[in-house]
Amino acid sequence: VNLNNITSQIATTQNNLSYSYNVLKNYMGLPQSAAIGLSDTSRWLTFSTEPNPYIPEFNYAATTTYLQQQAQISLYDFNRKNIKAGAYPSLSAYARYGANGFGDNFSDAFGKFYDYSAIGLKLSWNIFTGLRRSAQYKEATIDFENALNNLKLNEDNQNVQFQNAIISLHRTDSSVSVNRDNMRLAREVYDNNQLAYQQGAADLSALLNAENSYKDAQNNYLQSLLDYYKAQLDLNKSAG
Repeated sequence: VNLNNITSQIATTQNNLSYSYNVLKNYMGLPQSAAIGLSDTSRWLTFSTEPNPYIPEFNYAATTTYLQQQAQISLYDFNRKNIKAGAYPSLSAYARYGANGFGDNFSDAFGKFYDYSAIGLKLSWNIFTGLRRSAQYKEATIDFENALNNLKLNEDNQNVQFQNAIISLHRTDSSVSVNRDNMRLAREVYDNNQLAYQQGAADLSALLNAENSYKDAQNNYLQSLLDYYKAQLDLNKSAG
């Protein structure tokens, strides 16, 4: 029964692995017929506990969110400056040059052209706008200040995620060490029970219990490895 259960779990896991490869190739923009493989799986399974795991420096300015918010702030600032500039007079210069043709007949109109020209300055000053421009400027200023406050708030939130990710990394690092020791201990218990069963000094139930405990310890160790590497990814992401 145990053998059949494990065989079924292996088949399910292999299907999940194939599915994950297909999704990965899709994310990477590769055709489904492409052959890919993971080259660093040995590093994952031969985990070595680090007394001080590498902690990157927090750099919110390197995140995509920060760059997007900075662009939005620049647009808000440009908008309010543009509204404010509308209160000032504007002076523009213009020049025109052209030619006209006249005639009683259509063909005579192209026989001789009379040129003309004009040059001048134009002063525009929109003085009376009621309170519309003032209200628009105040609204644009509020949008600008809100964007600045949101940038600071998002940076604080990101910093909280960064600090929590550090805590999670240390916790999962410790969990890996504990679960690895438990797995080794469970293996010793299983080997001892297997030898005792072969010598007739232990019953089958003790051997099966030791086998199940060893399998659970392996699963716990692998899960703690997964949690550790996910914590590393979360830490790098929150650090920017």
